[in-house]
Amino acid sequence: MKKKEILWILIFALLFGSPFVSWFFLKNSVDTQNYENREVTEMPKISLEEYAQFPQQYETYFNDNIPWRNQLISLNSGLDLFAFRDSSNENVLIGKDGWLFFTGGTNPVEQSTGQRLLSEADLEKIAGQLTLVQRWVQSRGEKFIFFLAPNKETIYREKLPESETVVTDETEAFQLINYLKEHTDISVVWPYEELMEAKADSGMWIYSKLDTHWGNPGAYIGAKALAEELEVEMPELSEVSAELSEISRGDLANMLNVSIPNGDREYQLSGYEVEDGNQGESYMEFHQNSGSSLKLAIRRDSFGARLSKVLQHAFQDVYVAQGETDLIDVDADVFVYELVERSLENPDLGLPYLSVLSNTDENGKAVTLKAECDLNGFYISAFRQPDGTDDWQGVLIGETISQEGTTFAVPDGENGRLQIYMFLDANGEKPVHEMTLEY
Repeated sequence: MKKKEILWILIFALLFGSPFVSWFFLKNSVDTQNYENREVTEMPKISLEEYAQFPQQYETYFNDNIPWRNQLISLNSGLDLFAFRDSSNENVLIGKDGWLFFTGGTNPVEQSTGQRLLSEADLEKIAGQLTLVQRWVQSRGEKFIFFLAPNKETIYREKLPESETVVTDETEAFQLINYLKEHTDISVVWPYEELMEAKADSGMWIYSKLDTHWGNPGAYIGAKALAEELEVEMPELSEVSAELSEISRGDLANMLNVSIPNGDREYQLSGYEVEDGNQGESYMEFHQNSGSSLKLAIRRDSFGARLSKVLQHAFQDVYVAQGETDLIDVDADVFVYELVERSLENPDLGLPYLSVLSNTDENGKAVTLKAECDLNGFYISAFRQPDGTDDWQGVLIGETISQEGTTFAVPDGENGRLQIYMFLDANGEKPVHEMTLEY
């Protein structure tokens, strides 16, 4: 073999092997965090039963764990973003002046530009779902407030690229707010105007440039609007001292796996400090000796974490949960259901609107389906499935259920489950909720 050929082989081996060799020494000193919304594949185990699938499984594992993976992805994403103004993630849209927007899920860009609207049936269903929540809350003697947080795409619509045409200002959120005002007595807090005014007057970035969420100023404005609904005063944003810091990442930047040095702005508001931003435990409590004595229970999504951390400075007792069952045992004065605009199409909380009582006496076994709150205006269809069978039997079809309950008989010793459907009409054409109960 000629020296030249040997040299080429050595060069190839060096190029191929150097990433693995350098990774061995440096992997603990570089960024290896998983920025993808999925689990990284683990090393597959070879077995006689699945040996034929091992090559494909190992290739998937290798692609997920290749040395310098984050750095290579970041380099590729950076070239797309900075050189070609293109997004390497189909769920991230690059707007004007480097603003990033989310297009996944229900696509809040389409939602906030009026490219998609709700039908009358959609509005009636959503209103019915929220009315169920309101009835359950009121049965506990609590005030109910539906808090709708605007999308970032709604507040910073002018930063969307020219390709995103605004079809109408009457977006899904405005449709729903108007419908609830006209057809229900639900108290609604929709701080759109307050946020737009603060954006214009404060000079702050109310929402994050590289993230889907609002920043501390946006959360403060939302908290102030909610407090005003409860007749609790908070200072104007202009009266609160703000300390600016510059940050380089957000959830949208993470989706692109890029870091943009000092590309975003955050503000700490004196007296209303927020720790960990939109992060938080699934259940949190905040207590202090000053502020309003009204006790708040807040069912939240990611927007509600920062919102509640601001509210803790204005109320003595605040209970916050991502799961509604965490709040069932909380004796509150006000129950706030916080939801971001992009999730407004399905606000069903799955609360225990119905319960089941079983009783056996000399006449046999009776099952009582009981309303736990006022279900006037809702119709129930229920089907029972005895344990150990695949058969479903109708026990109620399009009936109303009071808080006294509706009773039906089953054979002695029978246990099973009830599949229950709730409708806005007796014909079962307008469903709003379903649940499963054991008997």
